Amino acid sequence: LANAPGFFLKSIAVRDAKPSTDAVDLLDGIDNRITAVAAKGAMSELTGVAVQNEQPFSAAMVLLLPEDLTRASLIRRDQSDSDGTFTLPEILPGRYTLIAIDNGKDLAYRDPTTIQPYLAQGVTLEFPKQNSVPIKVNVVARRAN
Repeated sequence: LANAPGFFLKSIAVRDAKPSTDAVDLLDGIDNRITAVAAKGAMSELTGVAVQNEQPFSAAMVLLLPEDLTRASLIRRDQSDSDGTFTLPEILPGRYTLIAIDNGKDLAYRDPTTIQPYLAQGVTLEFPKQNSVPIKVNVVARRAN
């Protein structure tokens, strides 16, 4: 779909194989028929500011996580700048949770088990958004491993 502007891969499945949302494992000796579903929809961009105690917070790890945490290819990540601002590009249509984590360096954010405890403190968003107003997200402390 790289040469089809406005389209994205919504899902993919392989007959007689374990379903996956981001990868396809082709196996010898089975029916490897692939079904791909493409959808039309514009990619979005999200801008905002990470804050703590209503003050801009720099160097927070800002994550936009898809509703289905196993779809790691949909995760968008940035680090807040010195003024707390961040930009997350190329967001596909869907439901996401926005979170900002203090001291997120080396956090296994692509692991659903690791990231699950942070979701309750996030902001739920639907894309495409109805407006392009920057969003404010509160920075949460990193949990002990």
